[in-house]
Amino acid sequence: MMSNRFFRLALLGLTVLLMAGCSAVNRPTPPQVQLVGLEMEELTLTHANMLAKVRLRNPNNFALDVRGIRVQLALNEVQVAKGNAIGPVKIAGGQSGDMLVQVATPLWAFFNLANNLQGSNEVRFKLVGDVDIGGWGVIGGNLPFSHSGVIPLQGTIPR
Repeated sequence: MMSNRFFRLALLGLTVLLMAGCSAVNRPTPPQVQLVGLEMEELTLTHANMLAKVRLRNPNNFALDVRGIRVQLALNEVQVAKGNAIGPVKIAGGQSGDMLVQVATPLWAFFNLANNLQGSNEVRFKLVGDVDIGGWGVIGGNLPFSHSGVIPLQGTIPR
């Protein structure tokens, strides 16, 4: 009887310690993702391939091992492309790192956008997606992001 009671108390104590340890583990703050460049790579009969350069800033005080990134890109509020890049990229706490993301868009959407931007020097963009930092449970997985702004068109869309 004494042994059974000791076992229950030990199990309860271990459970409390495990729960306290799990609550101390915080999910990382998602990296800040910025679109810093967009270049036309290839134009085929069916689609346009572009290369998006994204900058990830790690706001945490520890390094993030970025395994990949998935993005959806809207230009002038029109969903035009999606794509992904596969890491790995290690970004130290408080530091930034760049990734190149191959994005594709249907040719009709590209020409509609190019036609709408005639004579314009800039384009509004919205970049949404998630960053895969690997890991397990609350200390890993996919961290969502959303970023919008304006980029110059020079070298981006033929005029």
